[in-house]
Amino acid sequence: MFSESSFSEKSQQEEFIKKLTSIQTDIKLSKSLIYKGNKPNLGAYQSEYNQAAYHAVQAIEKSLKLIISSNGKTYDKNHRIAVLLCAVDDSCQQDFIDKHPFLWKNRKQLSLLNEARYDDAEVTKALNFVLLKEAQGLADEIETEFRSVTNLSKAQVAKIMSSIVPAEKNTVKFDLLSSKYYTKPSHRNKQKNYCKE
Repeated sequence: MFSESSFSEKSQQEEFIKKLTSIQTDIKLSKSLIYKGNKPNLGAYQSEYNQAAYHAVQAIEKSLKLIISSNGKTYDKNHRIAVLLCAVDDSCQQDFIDKHPFLWKNRKQLSLLNEARYDDAEVTKALNFVLLKEAQGLADEIETEFRSVTNLSKAQVAKIMSSIVPAEKNTVKFDLLSSKYYTKPSHRNKQKNYCKE
């Protein structure tokens, strides 16, 4: 899935771990909506099931995009799971679709679940558990492969993650308590100050 050259620089490893954390965050959000502790939340509202499905599909989509980008390839900026699956299978891992039949079989429906965040779908409890399982399995597979290629342990990955500071070039910082709006200093003169003290 990955080559050693994909992560030869520390910054490449950090970027990968940052994106993997975003994937795991979507999985945690999905899980928090359909579980209470370790037990299924059978009293969840339909909206919670829809949001859980959306976050699980986001984790799947981000996982596919991470595989593609970590192999030095580009992808169209869209939510079409089928296109992403083909890109992974064609350029990164020849048997990926064979190893993930659920994703391939349900590629069109998974893409449509991006609309679940607007409550334009009625996602069932059962489908949520399947989506969560698929998302977590794919994220685990990616992390295991990454650790195998980089020879990093789980503890080392966690340590790198805790040391990552957001890259200033793409970061917008908000101080909500004082209502100040901060951007990169080079952009301050180009933007209007929308929030004043």
